[in-house]
Amino acid sequence: MAVGPTLVATTGRRSLAVLCALSVSAVLTVAAVLLTRQSPIQNMAWPVHASLGAAAGVLGVQVTIDIWVRRLPLRPSLVTAAIVMLSLPIGSGTSRWWPALAGAAAMTMVSVALRTLSRGQLGRGDVYLSPLLGTIIGMANPWAVLTAWVATATLAALFALAVMAIGLARRTTLIAYGPFMVAGTVIAVWAAVNG
Repeated sequence: MAVGPTLVATTGRRSLAVLCALSVSAVLTVAAVLLTRQSPIQNMAWPVHASLGAAAGVLGVQVTIDIWVRRLPLRPSLVTAAIVMLSLPIGSGTSRWWPALAGAAAMTMVSVALRTLSRGQLGRGDVYLSPLLGTIIGMANPWAVLTAWVATATLAALFALAVMAIGLARRTTLIAYGPFMVAGTVIAVWAAVNG
């Protein structure tokens, strides 16, 4: 049976998507390890570290999906946020549970407000991703949610200006916002840990 060009193209795209997901997951995992070496998270028990490892993998896949199809799946974000949140009382008592909950609530409120103000330009998947990112930020410092949103907006604006300047996008072109939210989260946690 001959392999048609469509099958080869589909297989190539899938392989590239898997490679991207693994690469992004690896980068996020390394960032998580480096960020938690000097933070309050370092002193937590293994359930917290395991849930953060799972979160890094899920975020890697979510970012890859968002880049490829401009849509974030809703359930993985919420399930992973719940897993991380439930690991906190086991791995740290309640000392980091309340800050994590505050971070999740703040991140979600801001994303809901942005979705409303942007008339749906910020997708539902981005709103559903917010509790997970807010939980991670809150574990370090819930006030860093502001840093995350400033970094997210700055990175997204710089990217949009760059792709418009080289002619790859117009003002009306939608961009994947999830990767910028994840990058903003990494910056916020880094700032909270080293600040």
